[in-house]
Amino acid sequence: MCGIDLSGNEVEFEADELLSRLIQHELDHLDGVLVLDHLDEDTRRDAKRVLRRMQMGEPVAADAEATRKRSRFLFR
Repeated sequence: MCGIDLSGNEVEFEADELLSRLIQHELDHLDGVLVLDHLDEDTRRDAKRVLRRMQMGEPVAADAEATRKRSRFLFR
């Protein structure tokens, strides 16, 4: 990864594993990409269902666990 620091100096570094995931996550924010955008269609639909139920104060434990298991590739 390369960029410019607050003083205008070029910076460059490499990252792997957790740090690379963190950097990608933050870059996604800058690009307007949500975690949901990385999910396949079925898992995204399930995740949205869980979020809607949470917003309405409904119990979601079983749905949330099933969605978490389907999207585990994101959280390894």
